[in-house]
Amino acid sequence: MQTTLRTAILFLVAPVLGLALNASLAAQERVLTAGLRTHTDPSFSPDGVWVAYQALGKLHVKPAAGGIELTAFDAGQQMTYLWQANSASLLVFSKDELFQTSRDGGTTRRLAKLDGKGVSDFFFIGPTQTFVYGVRRVGFKTFVIRVRLGNGALEDLITVIPGVSSVDVDPSGKKLLITATEFLWTYRFFTADLDGKNVVTLNTKALASVTNHGRWLDDGKNFVFSHTGAYAALHSGFQVWQMAVATGTARPLGWMPHQVRGVPMLSSDRKSIVIPEHRPGLGTSRAVILPADGGGLTLLSDIYFQMGDRIRWSPNGKSVVYVGHPQRNKGADVRLYDLSRLTRLAPAVRPGKVSQVTLPLNPREVGAMFMGFGLAKTPITLPGLKGQFELDLVKGLFVLGSGANSELKLSFGVPNDNKLIGLPIYVQGLRVLFGGASGDFPRPMVVPIVPN
Repeated sequence: MQTTLRTAILFLVAPVLGLALNASLAAQERVLTAGLRTHTDPSFSPDGVWVAYQALGKLHVKPAAGGIELTAFDAGQQMTYLWQANSASLLVFSKDELFQTSRDGGTTRRLAKLDGKGVSDFFFIGPTQTFVYGVRRVGFKTFVIRVRLGNGALEDLITVIPGVSSVDVDPSGKKLLITATEFLWTYRFFTADLDGKNVVTLNTKALASVTNHGRWLDDGKNFVFSHTGAYAALHSGFQVWQMAVATGTARPLGWMPHQVRGVPMLSSDRKSIVIPEHRPGLGTSRAVILPADGGGLTLLSDIYFQMGDRIRWSPNGKSVVYVGHPQRNKGADVRLYDLSRLTRLAPAVRPGKVSQVTLPLNPREVGAMFMGFGLAKTPITLPGLKGQFELDLVKGLFVLGSGANSELKLSFGVPNDNKLIGLPIYVQGLRVLFGGASGDFPRPMVVPIVPN
């Protein structure tokens, strides 16, 4: 009955919008390299032109627009790599040695031999390209280190924090955010200057969290992490939280219906967060996008991919790259997703407050937005429309509009009732070319109600 009703609503709306059911718009998701082998660890170059990834013990580089695959380095095993600022070369750490290699692998030189030093990872190249920063383990202790690229000299910077599990650098390149494991799944956060001085504990009480990666939201003032939080008893699930460095106070930005594992990654303009969401029982995962100040969570394609893999932003913040495949045991494609035309909502929906939904439109497009209270078990597809309509229990049409002003906007609020905290509503748009040939369903957005 629900499927019939939902289909009827769409077929009523489509003619109003002027849809001629023919060709379709360009897909928002595309495969850069097919998963005939298992790919891992993709990332954009600093100029956004190239994508690097690992496969079968080799580091490959390929134009983001598609083209010939280059082999930058053959380690014969998984490695750590970082793009250098010029996008022409990369640093590679493998088998206790640090190398610099050109994009095509034509020029490779060893920068440091670190046998017996316990170095496990490098995470950042300094602003002057003089040092690379990393982590090493000595017995039961974990140190933050740096290695001089000119002569390979290693220096311990921070030795007073046990159990360092993750380090991030703020956009200014001056401040470290350190996540440390205290006991099993409990964590503390620390800040320090890039030279290792002025170490400060941020949370005096350890937090239980499903992810151990804090990430800077701005220049040393706020950061984000995922956490079961004080509101978990209301409607389960994990929340993405923001913590202020000056006060140690935290507030939830969004509500994840399922488990969150991985790193909350900030776009270069610090306006959006992407984080992987694991779906127990299905064995699949999906990337979730949310505004950095809270708001609607956009759910990208449901795929199988390795939970340890990070989802990384393009330098312009308009797309992400990750690995995965929509079918089980089919390898792992390198996939790019264009986020420039996603439905967005900001600020976060809070009891008694007003928020705004925005659907980007091109000048010749018209659009509509729908509201529902769940995702359907059977999504609907229509001829001529890219994507699929995924809302269940559709309660009505939000709004119709044209693209004359480049976007469709709707403001709405919820009652001032704290019992609504944690409950989600769902929004999905529909775009078509007026009197033209095509249209699409942008990805659905889950809108969690979060505390004030």
